[in-house]
Amino acid sequence: MRRLILCALMLGTLCLASVSAHRLPTRVQARESGQLSLLANGQWGILNGGAVLYNTSYGALAFDFPGPGRGVNYLYRELGASFGRPLGLHVVASVWGSVEIRHDVTGEPASCRPGPATVRLFVWAMRFTGPWGFDWSTGLRWWSNPAYGELTNGRIVLDVPLDWRYWSSVYGERDATQFEKVLVDRPLMVGMTFGGGCAFGHGVYANGASQFAVHEFRVY
Repeated sequence: MRRLILCALMLGTLCLASVSAHRLPTRVQARESGQLSLLANGQWGILNGGAVLYNTSYGALAFDFPGPGRGVNYLYRELGASFGRPLGLHVVASVWGSVEIRHDVTGEPASCRPGPATVRLFVWAMRFTGPWGFDWSTGLRWWSNPAYGELTNGRIVLDVPLDWRYWSSVYGERDATQFEKVLVDRPLMVGMTFGGGCAFGHGVYANGASQFAVHEFRVY
């Protein structure tokens, strides 16, 4: 059974988030020099309420979803200056488990609550000031929108060009100038966030054992 979420974009371009029930190959090989290392030790950061990053026996970067009352919000790493201005992000991931994954609706208006738990690509001009040591200013964080993957059992593929038309900021803004400033800023973090409804990074949890694994993360 295969489900496709197709989002039609301007100029006839399509971005595709696919979810299937077919197991991935043992290891996804890097296809371009923009393939980022998936080593858990010290390269990737996670903002969450209890999940721990680890590497699987087949080389994926993974974590187990925490239970109710906790949640996973952001998974990110720094993009080095050698990449210059990136043109797009590509991720291959998977969810394995037999339980429902839900997004945290605490404090969200009723209009934001419907819909499945999701994962979206994310860029962040991270500055180390403010709460938790980070700058949470609205113009510094951008999510792939409308492209997302549903957090249900199976495979997730997201490929989104870093064009301002396909990304939105904290309150849904689309701003070409501000988005471009973020992409050339350093440090620049890239990764994924977990949420649902209109709260893309407010966290998800599972009612039992369930794993999220990243098999490939590529910048092009």
